Amino acid sequence: MLVGSLSKSVAPALRVGHVVPPARMKPRFEAAIRSTAWTPAALTMEIASRWIESGVVASLITRKRADACVRQTMARAAFERLDMRAHPGGLHLWLSLPPPWRADEATAIAREQGVLITPASAVGDTAAPDAVRVSLGSPSTHDELKRGLDRIKAMLELEPRHFVSAA
Repeated sequence: MLVGSLSKSVAPALRVGHVVPPARMKPRFEAAIRSTAWTPAALTMEIASRWIESGVVASLITRKRADACVRQTMARAAFERLDMRAHPGGLHLWLSLPPPWRADEATAIAREQGVLITPASAVGDTAAPDAVRVSLGSPSTHDELKRGLDRIKAMLELEPRHFVSAA
């Protein structure tokens, strides 16, 4: 089964989802959709259809994938000495923090440094108290991303006690 949305892969405002069920389940899906869904916004559906048919969607996805790879390369360079896990084309990464850092204090101190990171526990990973999730897609430019990555790196090169107003 394939479930997707153009809002994640193409453009946030293009709120059009799609489902491709296995052939044997198609009649049940069609019935469920007819009985539970209102008619989608005509303008949004028209834009999505035209963009798909004209190749705009394919072009945007190709460009987004290329940009994600550049952002991942930047992150690997910034965190080369740290344990970083990510999909090479993903727009976020998991960063294991060096001792004695803990995710909650790293998150608070990073916020004071003007950078937002997310502790693993906030996204359901309670088994990784010393890891944070770093979004690579939120900064709008590569320069802005580099500044954020550099701030995180510089912060982690010190111990938490060096930050007086730490959490």
